[in-house]
Amino acid sequence: MKKSLFLISSFCFLSISMLNAQFDKGRILFGLSTSSNNLYSMYSGGSANFFQLGFTTLKTKSDVGNSSEKIRTFNLSPRVGYFIVKNLAAGLDINYSFMSMGTGTNKETISLLGIGPFLRYYLPLKKVAPFAEVEGSFGSAVNKYSSGNYKSSISSFLGGIGLAVPVGDKFAFDLMGGYVSTTTKAEQNNPNNERDILGTFGIKVGFHIYLVANNTAKVNK
Repeated sequence: MKKSLFLISSFCFLSISMLNAQFDKGRILFGLSTSSNNLYSMYSGGSANFFQLGFTTLKTKSDVGNSSEKIRTFNLSPRVGYFIVKNLAAGLDINYSFMSMGTGTNKETISLLGIGPFLRYYLPLKKVAPFAEVEGSFGSAVNKYSSGNYKSSISSFLGGIGLAVPVGDKFAFDLMGGYVSTTTKAEQNNPNNERDILGTFGIKVGFHIYLVANNTAKVNK
C-alpha cells in the first residue's frame, strides 16, 4: 500500500514538474493552429489554418449547359514565441494564404500575408494549463484579375481564453475560444475611406512545442 501511494505521489509530482517546466523563462515556443466556427476568416491575417494545400473542382449545371472551374488553395500559419518570464510568452504570428481559380482571361488569384504579435499567459495546474491570449495582425490581400489588381489592407485583433493539455514536457494540445475583430479597407478608388469590419466568436485548436533556448533555462521552484 505504501509503495502504491509512493508511486502515485511520485507520478503526480513528476507531472506537475513537467507541466511547470514547459512554461519556464527562456523557453522557445513553436505552434500551429486551425480554426472552426469562423474564429478567423481568410482575411483575418491570423493563424487561420494549420496547413492547407487543396485542389477543388467547382461545377455549375443548368438546363442550357454546364461549366467547371478549378480552385487551388494554399495556407500556412506558423508562430514562434519566447517566454520572457515564467508562464508568459510573447511572439509573432505569420499567416500566408493563396487561392487561384479559373484560367486564361477568367483567371483570378488572391494572396494574403499577415504578421503580428501575440501574448499568452499560462496558469499551470496539475495536469492542464488554462491560458489567456491576445494578438494582433497587420497585412494586405491582393486580388489579381486579367483586367488589373485590387489591393486591400487588413488588420485584426483577438482576445480569448483556452486550455493547454501537455503531452510530455515539450508538447501540448490547445483549445481556445475567443473573439476576433477584422477590418479590411480597399487601397484604391476609396475616396470615402470605406472599411468592412467583421466581428466573430469561435474556437480554434492546435498544438505548441516548447524547446529550451539555452542551458540556463531551469525549472523555477
